[in-house]
Amino acid sequence: MTSIIGDTIDTRIIEKKYGNNIQLDIRSNVKGLPAASGRDVTINFQTDILNNKIFWTDENGMALVKRQVNSAYSCPNATCNYYPVTSQIAIYNLTGNDRMYICND
Repeated sequence: MTSIIGDTIDTRIIEKKYGNNIQLDIRSNVKGLPAASGRDVTINFQTDILNNKIFWTDENGMALVKRQVNSAYSCPNATCNYYPVTSQIAIYNLTGNDRMYICND
């Protein structure tokens, strides 16, 4: 699947199936944004996994740390929910065995 958003982002998604697991390789090429433009580019995922706004991020590639959306303080903007992710971020279903891992390289 290929998606082109304006003249700025070209994204290719490759689906691979391994038994009951699905791997999505997402490759994005962001064009035309100067390095010093002060913009962040994010990929947002939606899922049916019930996680009570709890997710896990890695801590320098050593262990997963529990996080919760907007848990620490009142947040005036979305940047309060941005965390450094060295290698992966994960969510777990509270009522079953469904899990979603997002690994970056």
